[in-house]
Amino acid sequence: MFLGLIVAVALLAVFLSGVDGPALFGALRTVNVWWLLFGSVLILIEWVARGLRWWVLLRGVDDEGPGAMISATLAGAAANTLIPLRGGDILRPAMLSLRRDVPFAAAVSSTVIDRLFDLAGVVLLLVALDFTLPARAETSVALGHLRMAVHGAVGGGLFLVLLIVVAVTAPAREIAVSTLSRLPSKRLAERAVKVFDQVVEGVIVAGKPSRLLAATLLTVVVWVCAVGAAEATHRSIGLHLPVSAAILVVVTVNLAVSVPQGPGFVGVFQVAVEQALSLFSAPKGASQAVAILFWAVSFVPVTAIGAFEAWRQGIKLSGGAPPAEPPSPAH
Repeated sequence: MFLGLIVAVALLAVFLSGVDGPALFGALRTVNVWWLLFGSVLILIEWVARGLRWWVLLRGVDDEGPGAMISATLAGAAANTLIPLRGGDILRPAMLSLRRDVPFAAAVSSTVIDRLFDLAGVVLLLVALDFTLPARAETSVALGHLRMAVHGAVGGGLFLVLLIVVAVTAPAREIAVSTLSRLPSKRLAERAVKVFDQVVEGVIVAGKPSRLLAATLLTVVVWVCAVGAAEATHRSIGLHLPVSAAILVVVTVNLAVSVPQGPGFVGVFQVAVEQALSLFSAPKGASQAVAILFWAVSFVPVTAIGAFEAWRQGIKLSGGAPPAEPPSPAH
C-alpha cells in the first residue's frame, strides 16, 4: 500500500539530486507568466470537459444537469492531489451518489468507462506521437526505441479496449453469474450479481452511438488542452521543441500518475517530465524548469477550485466525512 509513497519520495530525491541550480534558476528567470496563465486556463477547460464527458456517459442513469458531475470531477482532482493513493477516484463517484439518485455501483462503472475513454485518448496520442516525431528519429537511437515502444503500447492499448468491450457481452455475463453463484452465501452471491449488472448497465448506457460520439469529441478536447498546456509551458521559458515533445510529456506524465502514490504526485511527475524531454535533447536546466512549472500549471489552479467545490459540498479533503444528508448542489 505504501509502495507508491516510497517510490514518490525516492524519485523526488533523484530529481533534486540532479538539479542544476544555476541553469534551473536561469531558465526560471525568463518565465513568461502569460504563457503559464494560458496553460492553466487550458487545464481548467480540460477538467470541465472531463466533467461534461462523465455527464454524457451517465445520461441514461441521471438526467439532471452536468453541474454535479463537473463539481465532483474537480473535487476528485483536488483529492487526488491532496490525499495519498488517489483518494479522489473513490470520492468522485461517492460524491455524486450522495447528491443524486445514482447507485454507487453505476457511478463507479461510469468512471470506469470514463477511464476507458482516457485510455483510448492515450492510444490516439501515441499514434499522433508516431506521426509527429522529428525526422532524426530514424537516426537517433533513443527516439528509435521510443518509436518501437509507441508501436507496442498502441497494440496493447487496443487489445485492452477490445477485452473491456467483450467483458460486457451476454456470454461474459453468463460466465460471471455462474462464477458468482458459487459464493458460500446465497445473499452475497445475489448482491454480487446485482452489482455486476449495475456496472454492465452503466457500460451499455454509455455505449449508445450519440453518447459515444459526444464522449469521443470531449475526449479530443481533453487531450488537446493537455498537450496545449504542455506546449504553453515550454514556450513560457522560450523552449522551442517539436509538438511531439509536448505529446510525449503528457503521455508520460499521465502514465506515471495513474498508479496510487504520494500527495501531489511530487517526484514522479518531475522525473517523468525531465526524462521525456531528455529524449529531445532539451537543456537540463530547461527540462527541470518545465518539470516544476508544468506541475504548477497542472495542479495548482484545479486543486484550488476543486478544494473549494468539496468545501462547498461539505466534504473535508483532510479526511472528514460528508454530512449524512448533504444539501443538493447548486446548478
